[in-house]
Amino acid sequence: MDCPTEETLIRKKLGGMQQVSALEFNLMQRMLTVEHVPGAQPAIESAIRTLGMTPEAAAADAPATPSRRRPRSRGGRSRWPASPRSHPRP
Repeated sequence: MDCPTEETLIRKKLGGMQQVSALEFNLMQRMLTVEHVPGAQPAIESAIRTLGMTPEAAAADAPATPSRRRPRSRGGRSRWPASPRSHPRP
């Protein structure tokens, strides 16, 4: 995930999932943060894979995205660093 087009693809895919409450993108650090209900991480990772991308859960000590802070939900918060060229470009 390193361009606005990839962000749009992910936003459309994950934004329609009831389990997802918030998405934060940091294209400079290639990091996606997803706020979700407990137990939704496997479904979210599967949805990302359908886009031809490979999600990799970030380490618990990975820096958070430098965006405005939202109150944390009772669900989960997962971050995925995105590898460069995570899917073939046309």
